[in-house]
Amino acid sequence: MGIEETIQTILEDNECLSGEELSKKLGKKYSQKEIKDALSILIKEKDILKTKKGKYASLASKGYYKGPLEVKRGGFGFVRAEGGDIFIPSRDMKGALNGDLVLVKKKKEQTGEKRTEGKVEKICSKDPYVTAG
Repeated sequence: MGIEETIQTILEDNECLSGEELSKKLGKKYSQKEIKDALSILIKEKDILKTKKGKYASLASKGYYKGPLEVKRGGFGFVRAEGGDIFIPSRDMKGALNGDLVLVKKKKEQTGEKRTEGKVEKICSKDPYVTAG
């Protein structure tokens, strides 16, 4: 397991950690430069978040999920997440298209017949196979 995977595993088991707390949990196996570089990569790729207070957190701990968007005929879409699909209304798509990799923030949890609802926060990468026609 590489440093990026190790950091993600540690953050999934903890709410939020400062850089110092994360370094302690990683031990002396990695240098500060390796840790800093790995954190930069994970943040850039939207695999973890850096909070306003400068702490690091997993996406799920803050209600975010990353995955491919599946857009339906009515203009709404879904993102597949571990806990179930997240419904994205057309007004919350932010220009994302079918197949785009998106970062989604949960708005409402599933209640009764209603699905978990979310909103596209950021398009991480566009689907390279979009055809016009």
